[in-house]
Amino acid sequence: MAMHDFQCLKCGEKFEKIIPSCCASDKQAIECPKCKSVEVKKLISKLQMIKDLFCNTGG
Repeated sequence: MAMHDFQCLKCGEKFEKIIPSCCASDKQAIECPKCKSVEVKKLISKLQMIKDLFCNTGG
C-alpha cells in the first residue's frame, strides 16, 4: 500500500489516500472528501521529491 497526495480540481481541497499497490495503476475513481468530486489530480508527494533528488544518478 502507498499513500498518495491528491488535489480536487473543483474545490481545491488537498488530501491523502492510501491506495493498494496492486491497484495503483488502475483508473479507479478517487473522490474528494470535501465536495465528492472525482475530478482530482495526483500530486507529487514530498517523499517522491526527496527520493528523486537523492536517488537520481544523472546518467
